[in-house]
Amino acid sequence: MKTLLYISLLCCLLFSVSSCDQSKQIRAKNQKSMLQSFLRIKRGMGFAKGTEFEVAFWSLKQKSTDNAAFLALVNGKQPEEIVKMGRQYFTERKQANDPNYQHESWDTMMTEVIAQIKTPATKQTQSKATPRQNEANRIQGY
Repeated sequence: MKTLLYISLLCCLLFSVSSCDQSKQIRAKNQKSMLQSFLRIKRGMGFAKGTEFEVAFWSLKQKSTDNAAFLALVNGKQPEEIVKMGRQYFTERKQANDPNYQHESWDTMMTEVIAQIKTPATKQTQSKATPRQNEANRIQGY
């Protein structure tokens, strides 16, 4: 009886450890699971790291020509890997003189993006999306 109890406790422990490890990976079996894991991971990060992760993630989405290629690209990746790939893509676009990549470096771009997110919108600059973005920032603690 004790042996059965020890075996079941060991199985529970192993299951919980393996599931904790997967929680920091993007699960991209389909669009819905990819978005759910992206949001779960981003929520668990701090503001600056989460913003960097988000910018890198959506930059890689722009790089991919179709949805299946993007799902394959990000599936099983850790946030640090996504950021590293985003930085590499930024460097590639910068070296190709892409007009959308005018910042000096990735870090400069991230500083500006974070400053823009933290700055509340004024009535002169508000668009329809701005009040929703401000509300989302308030809820997430930004």
